[in-house]
Amino acid sequence: SWLNAATGASGAARQTPRYFSLFGGVAMLTGHTWQATIDLVVGNNAITITATDSYGNLGRATVTVTRTPDVTPPTVSATSPASGATTVGTNSAFAVTFNEAMDPTTISTSTILLNDNSNNSVNGSVTYSNKVATFTPAASLQGSTVYTATVTTGVKDVEGNALALAYGWSFTTGPAPDTTPPTVISTSPANGATCVPTETQLSATFSEVVSFPTVNSSTFLLKDNQSNPVDGTAVQPFPGPAVFAPNSPLSDSSSYTGTITTGITDLAGNHPTTDYTWTFTTQAAGAGAWNATSTAAAPSPRSGYRA
Repeated sequence: SWLNAATGASGAARQTPRYFSLFGGVAMLTGHTWQATIDLVVGNNAITITATDSYGNLGRATVTVTRTPDVTPPTVSATSPASGATTVGTNSAFAVTFNEAMDPTTISTSTILLNDNSNNSVNGSVTYSNKVATFTPAASLQGSTVYTATVTTGVKDVEGNALALAYGWSFTTGPAPDTTPPTVISTSPANGATCVPTETQLSATFSEVVSFPTVNSSTFLLKDNQSNPVDGTAVQPFPGPAVFAPNSPLSDSSSYTGTITTGITDLAGNHPTTDYTWTFTTQAAGAGAWNATSTAAAPSPRSGYRA
């Protein structure tokens, strides 16, 4: 067993026998090696080792181990992203790896900094674990922008040694992701339109290109004034507006409601924030059709229609 008088700590040592090989393969025990892991304080550490043999004989020895103070400043051994990195994600955090254990109380947003290319500070939070400090921005970074990260001399290792010089590096973010939802900018028929032909097709034009697989009879709807769905086919030609084609003519003098649901997405996967609806009314019966009339004054016999 062992005892460190400087700390009062004690523990057990590991024994390893030592043998000497004789002629003929005979091994002779020549001694033992004792090993132990002992925490030392700066300065002198008087270590007392006690051992007992198989006959109960006790032996004790004391050695003094001097630990010199650590005066070597810590260094940054790696960063992520690396210095000069490009197309870094706008939702990325950055990490700093040190060459030794650091004092966690010195790792904070006051010592781990991030600034944009106008030298504006980026808000965020900092964590530390296993020699790695991580800065997580509070919001997504700007796209296609150079950022500079800095580790100040306020960081210290567990022995109180500060970073000798501030460490800085830069990286560039990639293009900002598209987070703008698509919107409907026009419809045909227009909202509130009247006298709409009963054999009309509906169309909706978006503010940007939408994903054509998301335009279907579940996301582009038509209902009559009793909220009964109208059967039809919805497609998104490219280029052009989304189209809903009813399977049969609509009823005369009837109100219909078209709906674009939030199930539609743009090419970046953004959904409309709300459903878009509009209404229109079909033409009255006979409007725009031929009606029977007199054949008087006709240059030749007719079947009795007038325009």
